[in-house]
Amino acid sequence: MNMNEKLNEISMMLKQYAEMLDIPVSYYLEAKKRYESVGNWLSKDDSALAIYNPEIYPQGSFLLGTVVKPISNKDEYDIDLVCFLADLDKNDTSQSDLKGIVGERLKKNDDYKRLLDEEGRRCWTLDYANEFHMDILPAINDLDYQLKGDLYEDAILITDKKKIDQGDSKWPKSNPKGYAKWFFSRQEIVYMAIKKQIAKILEKSIDDVPRYKVKTPLQVVVQILKRHRDIFFLKNQEKYIPISIIITTLAAKI
Repeated sequence: MNMNEKLNEISMMLKQYAEMLDIPVSYYLEAKKRYESVGNWLSKDDSALAIYNPEIYPQGSFLLGTVVKPISNKDEYDIDLVCFLADLDKNDTSQSDLKGIVGERLKKNDDYKRLLDEEGRRCWTLDYANEFHMDILPAINDLDYQLKGDLYEDAILITDKKKIDQGDSKWPKSNPKGYAKWFFSRQEIVYMAIKKQIAKILEKSIDDVPRYKVKTPLQVVVQILKRHRDIFFLKNQEKYIPISIIITTLAAKI
């Protein structure tokens, strides 16, 4: 076996391993269906949030295509979402009030009230037992950062209960859509090439190929590194475990 054949074999093994780690399509579609339902509930005409033009969208690994199967059957998939209130300004609310109005609207639905965990530091969590839990992060526009344009045009301000309790009223910043744009820009050529291949196989246009059907080498690498992290820190100083965004950023930069 020559070097190219050996590299191709290793590449195929890693790809197959990553497929084993990936979220099943049925879970992905079910999670998408459920967070869209949450979005519909939050934005209904009778909702106190309706006047702020709410939008629910995914962030983190669910958006980046780097979800990893929980290492234990006792654990659940973690779906990170943003509840973005486009027409609410930071001068017209506070972190506590923003967090509160989202939580109150969720509690007005009997199903969501039953699934709702205690208030988290930044999020409200809906726990779908033995499947996944959804962390819903209330957010508004970060108009100052958005002025930077390009990757900052979707920058947001979020809530942090711990900082509020410590007397820090400064709004924390985040930018999940901007980060996703940057992440996909690091693999754009390969991503489009794979998407074209899938479109040809499915006999569809490129635009009709959903993002979850495309898996790039970068996404595979991130998934494998995250699983290595999970295993390594299972019995080795779990408190030092690196968060996924560090692994994802380093892999994307390389």
